[in-house]
Amino acid sequence: MELHANHVREVTNEGDNLVWPWLYAGVFVVLIAVTAGFSWLWQAEAERWIAEDGPVEMLSAAGYLACGALVWLWAGKKVVHQWDVQIILLAMALRELDFHSRFTVMNVTKLRFFTSASVPWVEKTIGLAVVAVLAAALVSFGRKHADSAWRGLRTCSAVVYGVGLGVFTAMGSKLIDGLPRKLQAVGVDTPEWLRRVSCNAEEIFELGIPLLFILAVLFLIRAERRADVEALEGRRTG
Repeated sequence: MELHANHVREVTNEGDNLVWPWLYAGVFVVLIAVTAGFSWLWQAEAERWIAEDGPVEMLSAAGYLACGALVWLWAGKKVVHQWDVQIILLAMALRELDFHSRFTVMNVTKLRFFTSASVPWVEKTIGLAVVAVLAAALVSFGRKHADSAWRGLRTCSAVVYGVGLGVFTAMGSKLIDGLPRKLQAVGVDTPEWLRRVSCNAEEIFELGIPLLFILAVLFLIRAERRADVEALEGRRTG
C-alpha cells in the first residue's frame, strides 16, 4: 500500500471481516470482566491498580506510545505524513499521565484556564499553543481520512471500526467519569456499588482505548502486506 502525503489508501479483506468482530468483542469482554473483578472480587487490589499514577494509568499511557511507535514502523520514512496521528496519540498518552493539570494551576482543557486571572499569562500562552497544535492535528486527521472512514463503515473495515470503537470507548469513559458526582448534582443518590463500578470502569475502559487502536493498526499492516503480495503475484502472472 502506498502512503501518500494527503491520505492513506485503506485496504480491506473479507477474511479480516470475519475475524475482527470477535477480536474486538473479546477486548470488551475482558474489560467488563476485569471491571467486575475489581468491583467485587479484588476490591483491596483495585484501589492500588486504578489509583492516580497507578499501573492501569501507566499501561494506558504506554499503550498510546506503543501505538505511535507501531505507526512509525508502518510508515517508515513517510511517517512525517502521519504527524497528526502521532500528535493525537502523544496527547492522549500525556493526558493519561495528567500532563493537562500536573504543571499548571488548573486543568488546561477547561475554558476557565484561559479566562481566569489566577492563571499566569505564561501558562495561558503555552496552553493555547498546545491546544492549537492538537486542534490542527485533529482537523488534519479528519480531512485526510473522512472519506475512507465512511467507505470503511460500509465495507466493515477492521481498521475503521477499530478506531471508531476506540473513540466511542473514550467518549463512554468520559461520560462515566465522576458519574456519582454528576448524578448527585441533579439530586440522585448513588449506592456504594455503583460508585465502585463507575470508578473502576472508567480506568479499565480507558486502558481498552489504546488496545483497540493497536489492533486497528495491526489490521492495517496486515492488509497492506496482503495487498503487496497480491500485487506482486499479479505482475508475475501478467
